[in-house]
Amino acid sequence: MREMSRIYSQQSTWKTGKDLQTLARYLRIYSYPDLHEVLLKATGMSIKHHMLMGAAITGHLLGSYWYSPLQSFEAFGISNQMRDSFWNRVSSNVNDLREAVRKEQKYDDDWAYTFNPLMEKPFIRGLTRDPNMAVCPIPSYLLQRITEGLFFDIKNVKGFGNSYGAAFESYVKGITEQLNEGGFFTVIEGGEYKVGKDKKHGVDLILESSNTAILLECKTKKMVWGARYGYGEKSLISEIEKLAMFVVQNYKNLVDVVSGNTSWKYLGRHLYPMVVTLGDLLMMDPVIIARFETEILDKLAIEGLPPEIQSEYPYLVVSIDEYEKLIQVLDIVGFDEFFDKFKASENRGWAVTKFLHEVYSAEILNCSNDYLRQDLLDLKTDQIFYEKDIPIN
Repeated sequence: MREMSRIYSQQSTWKTGKDLQTLARYLRIYSYPDLHEVLLKATGMSIKHHMLMGAAITGHLLGSYWYSPLQSFEAFGISNQMRDSFWNRVSSNVNDLREAVRKEQKYDDDWAYTFNPLMEKPFIRGLTRDPNMAVCPIPSYLLQRITEGLFFDIKNVKGFGNSYGAAFESYVKGITEQLNEGGFFTVIEGGEYKVGKDKKHGVDLILESSNTAILLECKTKKMVWGARYGYGEKSLISEIEKLAMFVVQNYKNLVDVVSGNTSWKYLGRHLYPMVVTLGDLLMMDPVIIARFETEILDKLAIEGLPPEIQSEYPYLVVSIDEYEKLIQVLDIVGFDEFFDKFKASENRGWAVTKFLHEVYSAEILNCSNDYLRQDLLDLKTDQIFYEKDIPIN
């Protein structure tokens, strides 16, 4: 099963079909002021300029794998200095690539799952006599590089983590309000509070209906490479422990809510703790799933919380892709119906997508996939991107 999980993780990245949605999501996340300042400090380029260059070059790659790094973008406010900075971060010469591959190569059970240096620098220079030409063997890597791959650029900036977390929380709040078209629930920001002398952060967001509330924690967590693809379980178990910690932390938040320690009063509502992550979780391996559930029980015991809290207040753990589908279903059927059926099912909190397709397949078909369309339309500059009368497929 571990090998099947590794194969699925490796292949699933090629089957998402959500390039434009991912582009728009990261455009919105990196537009958050504090994170945008981090990006500017690290690269000297705005998120808009990154997306414009990346989208334009990707469009060219639909017809040719070759591109000239000397192509000017000055007409769109991108100086040659910014252009050169962009190319320095997304390209390498063939000799540097060979060295990067040597550092990553393995001759054990992980040989087929090593990190591909092209994911960080998808363009290669020095393969022709023309030093001004570069080739992109895997064009989809360029889109990854200007979305989730921007992490390569900001990871060494001091304090980026807090800005990244706040940006993701802001994104989740905004997209939740946007997808709550029926207005059947209210989105409330969590607030700090004190229990005795202890200052607590509390939940990030509360989704409140008349009878039910979701206590939401937003985490930028993504499975590290070794956890997702490594044959050994050490790295994966470490990631599972962190995820279990997020779940238990939210249970601690819930206890404070029920105890009346927070400014928001639940007034007898049914409560459901939820963790939403920026990265996909890919919970497939039964052994790992069992370890995850055991970790939750162990951490509950350490915090002095009874195991029965899981049945009284079932938790949910979803990726942002799953969450955006879930919110649309909740907008259609309401909190009460959804959670009544979820509690009655045999599905666990890490299997929300499975439950949705089993019980709400018709509603899933009615969910929108272009709710981030306007972000892309607003990006266009001098017709370099999409015009309003051209549909996004």
